[in-house]
Amino acid sequence: MKDITMNKIIHTFQIILLLAVITGSNQVSGVTVFDLRNGKSGFEVHEINGMKILIAPEVGLPLKGTTQKGRLLSNMRRVLKQTEKLMPRTYSEFNQLSYKVYLLHEPHAGDRLEFIREGQEKWDRRIPRDGSMSRSIMIFRTLDFFDPPYDIFYFVHEMAHFHHIGLNENMNSVIKGFYEKAVKTNRKFGGLYAAKNHMEYYAEVSATYLMPRHMVPRKGLPKGAAALKEYSAVTHEMCKRFWGNENNNNYPYKKPPPAVAGISGQRCAFFTPPETMWNNTLQLKPTKISESEKELWRIQRVIRTAEYYEVISRIGFTAEGAPEQVRKKALEFYERAHIMMIIFQRRYPNHNIENIRRKVMGKIGITNGR
Repeated sequence: MKDITMNKIIHTFQIILLLAVITGSNQVSGVTVFDLRNGKSGFEVHEINGMKILIAPEVGLPLKGTTQKGRLLSNMRRVLKQTEKLMPRTYSEFNQLSYKVYLLHEPHAGDRLEFIREGQEKWDRRIPRDGSMSRSIMIFRTLDFFDPPYDIFYFVHEMAHFHHIGLNENMNSVIKGFYEKAVKTNRKFGGLYAAKNHMEYYAEVSATYLMPRHMVPRKGLPKGAAALKEYSAVTHEMCKRFWGNENNNNYPYKKPPPAVAGISGQRCAFFTPPETMWNNTLQLKPTKISESEKELWRIQRVIRTAEYYEVISRIGFTAEGAPEQVRKKALEFYERAHIMMIIFQRRYPNHNIENIRRKVMGKIGITNGR
């Protein structure tokens, strides 16, 4: 009799524990779980380039003063303007259908950003069940997200999900057919994020098709529409079919930019982040890294930003401003990287970054000394 009673108690406890996990306890075995099902309050609402942007408190509060907040809004405006140029019709539909963008900072979220479809609240227990945060793009780690020009690629990737799921879901079987034909007959896709499923395939190759070659960060993927055609004619055919009504053609990068005196077109040695910090998906590896690697990664980000402005300056007038203004921005970031490298070498004298240091020195016109 005692055994039966004890079994009932254990069984009841198991049910309570299971319900606690299902109904949304934020703590499971001491690990914080990403969970927005009860919603969020205190959003700052902005309209940037015609798009509704909602900034969560954990993003807005750490920003000290108007300068940092202005920089955040400026970065968001840059990403949106470039996205609109690459996919104007899709961008317009996103706004007309009242989709929105959430700027969050949820360190326990898996991806950097994600497209949340209409009705997703019915099966996705991470988001509010009233649908208030559906029909959106969520940038989960906003304070770490902006990293030109790669942040544009990731945002275009999510907009391609909207183009597929929000505008062309009736063509889902067609996209699946292209996925089966392209990925299963082309070993080049093996191990790439594009091979994960037909939705990620569509988003990845669409972003590659629409964007200039120097703005495609994915390892293994071709750089730009022309390279995509050589890589996979089937995939290029799909992109041309679905994006033919967009003003793509890598606008405004239709022709190779002219050479500019005094600025080299070469890419620096650390253009690609180290493997300890970069995954072939939209996720950062949860690997512990040393402080020196973190510092080096920060330097690389500044250099990549300088390179971005350097390339853009050759195009002419863009969303970033006049060529002279953009070249000045590039020089400012190279100077910042130079100062950061001086501090880095004092802290970590055993690290050899002489080659990249000299290259940056050349960019800012220093030939001797430190």
